[in-house]
Amino acid sequence: GKVVEAIDKLVQKLKQQQADEVKHRDFCIDSLNENEIVQQRKNTDLSRLEADIDELNDHHKRLSDEVAELKSEIAQLEVDLQRASENRKAENVLFQKNSADAVRTQEALAKAYEKLSEFYSEKHVFLQTHKKGPDADAYFNSGAPDAGTYQENEKSTGVMGMIKKMQGEAKIMEDEAVHDESAAQEAYEAMIKETNDSVKEKSRLIADKTEEMATTDKTRQ
Repeated sequence: GKVVEAIDKLVQKLKQQQADEVKHRDFCIDSLNENEIVQQRKNTDLSRLEADIDELNDHHKRLSDEVAELKSEIAQLEVDLQRASENRKAENVLFQKNSADAVRTQEALAKAYEKLSEFYSEKHVFLQTHKKGPDADAYFNSGAPDAGTYQENEKSTGVMGMIKKMQGEAKIMEDEAVHDESAAQEAYEAMIKETNDSVKEKSRLIADKTEEMATTDKTRQ
């Protein structure tokens, strides 16, 4: 009877152990399944984070390249502006010289004409007339005419007419030089404004992109 009782207790113990082992096995299986799900989720999250990091790295590099390009463009604009300033200065120096030469030429021609006029008037050699026939003295004293508006009369040698024609040509050249100088100055001033506006805008973009890069770096960390 003791043996049977002992065997029954052993059987009961074995059954309990078996039940506990089944329960533990089921727990382990459930835990493994849960761990596998968690691992899959972690792997998914990791892949997403890696993709986000790659995207942030690409974005940072793109911003860095854009900032470098903007800085290069600003440097080129400054070089172009400096070159334009030097060219404008040289053009103005040439204009001043040519303008002074034109004024001196007209003054010299006016004096020559005055002297010849006095000489021919005293000698009664010839009288220069306008092709439309106004009084000669009034016409000559009215200022330099356009080139080619004088003709000599039958007794004229053409010298005074040639001087008047040269005066007209010199005046036309002076007026054209003044016009060209004014247009060049206006174009230069417009370029300065456009360049300064462009530099200002590019500098603003550099500041914005630099700030965006800092935000990107913080996000990556």
